Amino acid sequence: MKPIISIIMPVYNAQKYLTESIESVLRQTFKSFELIIVNDGSIDASEAIINGFKDFRIIYLKQENQGQANASNNGIKIARGRYIKFFDADDVLNPLHLEKQYLALNGHDCYLASCQWAYFYENHRLINFEKETTHKNYNYPLDWFYDNHTYDSGMLGAWLWLIPKELLDKAGVNVEDGNEVGAFKKLDNKSGKYHGVDAFVAQRRIATKSKVSFAGVGK
Repeated sequence: MKPIISIIMPVYNAQKYLTESIESVLRQTFKSFELIIVNDGSIDASEAIINGFKDFRIIYLKQENQGQANASNNGIKIARGRYIKFFDADDVLNPLHLEKQYLALNGHDCYLASCQWAYFYENHRLINFEKETTHKNYNYPLDWFYDNHTYDSGMLGAWLWLIPKELLDKAGVNVEDGNEVGAFKKLDNKSGKYHGVDAFVAQRRIATKSKVSFAGVGK
């Protein structure tokens, strides 16, 4: 049986936080997913950590160092899920994350679902989620885009969204380094409504060097 959600996790030298990140995915209350881990040429212990997990939902793909965008796009190519979720290798998902976003879309393949999020350093259990203007539903995604940049933080990371794969295909979206705005505009041209999930579901780690490399340059 095909999974409903494909989570795509590019990895580059993420050994310090990788175990916690993977475990946060495997603890999801929503169970119908696959976790596609794309190792972008890591030279640390990332591969050993990944291979240490024995879960049938993990799909492991290894490639030479080509950058985060390439790794993400290669993950999309093999994704079997109806919906796509991008996820960084040093972030943490609340156990309800997938469930909340999936229910918000209510079976639609032309909607986008966002989420509430917060920054943290080391301990993600000691964080405060701030209420933002955009934690609501929108009939027109560009209205969300305007409010996000006018009243809120302007955060536009791909990891915010649960995206129907059909919508990605129709919009012709490929992940490009640092070009989330362009991707969002393409999705907006094809999408119907935008659902802002008002739940504490995403924790975003900052001040780390365990991101995927960009264009072959280690971060």
